[in-house]
Amino acid sequence: MKNLWLLFILLLNSSVAAVADDYISVNNYIQNPYNNQISAGGRNFVTESDIQNKGLWEQFFTNGTYNAVGLASWAVLNVPNNNYAYGANLFMQSGHVDGFALGGMLEVVNPFLQPGYRYLSGDISYALLPNQQVVTPSELYLEYQLPNHVQVDGGWIFLETPWMNSYDDAMLVSGTFQGVLVNYQMTDNWRLTAIGTNAYQEMGSNSFNQDTMYNSSYGNFVTRSPSTGLQQVIPNGYGSDGSLAFGAIYKPSADYNLNLWGYSFSEYANTLYADSNYQVHLNSNNKFNFGVQVGNQNTWGMANTVPELVGYGGVNSYLGGAKIAYSYDEWFKAELSYDGMYGQQSSFYGGGFISPYTFTIVNDPLYTSGLGAGLIEQGAGNSWRAATTFRPIPEDSHTKIEIAYEQFNTVSPMQEWDLDIKWVPEGAPRGLIIHWEADYGIAPSSDLVNGGDFFFMQTILSYNY
Repeated sequence: MKNLWLLFILLLNSSVAAVADDYISVNNYIQNPYNNQISAGGRNFVTESDIQNKGLWEQFFTNGTYNAVGLASWAVLNVPNNNYAYGANLFMQSGHVDGFALGGMLEVVNPFLQPGYRYLSGDISYALLPNQQVVTPSELYLEYQLPNHVQVDGGWIFLETPWMNSYDDAMLVSGTFQGVLVNYQMTDNWRLTAIGTNAYQEMGSNSFNQDTMYNSSYGNFVTRSPSTGLQQVIPNGYGSDGSLAFGAIYKPSADYNLNLWGYSFSEYANTLYADSNYQVHLNSNNKFNFGVQVGNQNTWGMANTVPELVGYGGVNSYLGGAKIAYSYDEWFKAELSYDGMYGQQSSFYGGGFISPYTFTIVNDPLYTSGLGAGLIEQGAGNSWRAATTFRPIPEDSHTKIEIAYEQFNTVSPMQEWDLDIKWVPEGAPRGLIIHWEADYGIAPSSDLVNGGDFFFMQTILSYNY
């Protein structure tokens, strides 16, 4: 055992040169959903000269950034029908003046012709493609930043954390929060994060409210009781007053990171979560990536939770997972991962996790989550995922072909095949991305959630300026 610990320490110390976390920076717009995407206008990089030699109003208007994004999408679930949405999002943030900046995002979906209320299959509607006109300021915030030390964002804000994630690249709209986000750079390698929210604007909504992704007003997917098979949709009157979260992110090198998180989802559950990733370089072309994740959900300090009040059982679950990946250069990657989630069978979803703000979007941090579902959607048990990613165009990190297979040995068992293609056409205007994804699920007719096989396909065309 002592030799194993020595080997582990040697591996950690063999990383590439240490790096300083530059998350809190005037050039890192953490409230921008399109922060890391290619755009026709490129990125606006602020220099020390821009800050020192410009007047206050010039700093405010010229040291900021914006992205205008046009989007159109069409989707199929089992049978072709009228499932489309289109629109445009405009994100803007001013430059910092004495540390303060203003920002926001306007979302406009289906402004002229609305598809109308429609279902993809049976009683499952699909709100990633809003079926009505949506015109809403999804973000509006005040930011204070002391570069490399402190950043505070308050108002209607965008979050990107393991269990509160506002965006997925298959979404035309985001799911934002009303609250405050604080980041504090404690050392070069340790960053602390605190979050407090009291409302959520789910995808396709025009207002902030206390609903979660489990409420019947959203209603695009349901869990079912393992004992009775009855639908478990939480009525609209049982929402959440908000959430508190605290995180610690450790990044001593480009090849290693550690994330520690604690969440309290009011009226739902507490979540403790940690993951760590480490890369081992065999040479300039070949490398391995290892990852582990653990978690626990409980109701400590909560007298009556919503799942208990509506008769679905309290939340009590443990999570453990691991992954190993091999990469050759930048064009090939193969990955194998495993997750297990266990608790008392009488608890929520047979001992599964509850995730108020990632359920059905499938943008949770679990290694084995597929395009269509993960353990959050399928319930307690274990799952495997094998995936291969190709990046066929040299020096193009955006174009990719990913093929994956997931197997869920869970309360709601299922096998799933995924195909995810992103293409940046050569010679096309910069900022244009064609995204096509499809998944095929194989499930028994007695499956508690899907009730048989299903096929889903979505095409997304986006242009980012």
